[in-house]
Amino acid sequence: MTMTVKRNGWSPSPETIRILERAMEHVKSVPYKVSLRWVFYRLLQEGIYKDKQDYRTKFSFIFSNARHNNICGWHPDTIDDDTRCIHWRGVGVYTEEDAIDQIECNFDKLQDQKNIVMLLYEARAMTKQFAYYTKHIPLVPMGGASSIPLRWETALAVTRLSKRYDKPIVLLYFGDCDKAGEIIRETAKIDITRWCSIPFTWEFCGLDKEQVQKYNIPENIEKPGTYQWEALTDQQAKEIITDWVSKYHDPSLCESYEKQDEETLQRWKKRLKDDA
Repeated sequence: MTMTVKRNGWSPSPETIRILERAMEHVKSVPYKVSLRWVFYRLLQEGIYKDKQDYRTKFSFIFSNARHNNICGWHPDTIDDDTRCIHWRGVGVYTEEDAIDQIECNFDKLQDQKNIVMLLYEARAMTKQFAYYTKHIPLVPMGGASSIPLRWETALAVTRLSKRYDKPIVLLYFGDCDKAGEIIRETAKIDITRWCSIPFTWEFCGLDKEQVQKYNIPENIEKPGTYQWEALTDQQAKEIITDWVSKYHDPSLCESYEKQDEETLQRWKKRLKDDA
């Protein structure tokens, strides 16, 4: 049963309540935090909103109010924001024992892989999705038309990884199926290739026209004939990501080092606490 909630002077209509509840169902359907843009695309594909202009004119208003006023399960921290965050400095532990508890151990997880993979993706807001469905693989959120410094840093990273592991380097790229996405992708590929001192494999993993047909992805309402990554369901995105990653990366080869991390960490902590 739903009811109209009134807080801080904002009284959402029954229709708005229905939209908030449906959006929350989408949020709870995945095991990681999502961006507000992702939620909007889910509602857009369902026809609740008609075009992308609704994001600014309708959607943002009600979801901002809902999060500010804790309505229908929405809270200030319901949505993830990978692009803006607090950079904590100066805040630390009070005691030596607390410091020991925070010690970490991280053995190299890539040393047994046949290839060293990096994941590049156009939609910066989907970092949580790529992080959840892959492990121990460097992530490069391009953020749309990526900056020259980021492309330069990626080229340097490819070179460093090649020198460290002396293995083939594979860049898997994920983005939108439209002209802008193609330009963004090709610009990144050209610049990284130009600035990189070693060869690497570049794979465009989607979205492409075959995937659009396979998954029956709805087109961008504002730009017919174009398709965006956010239009994928979570299951579809998972399938594309994991299918491509499995061609070059074997997560089972990381398991022994994960176990070694834990065993070494416990040994360190015991030794330090015994000496404290």
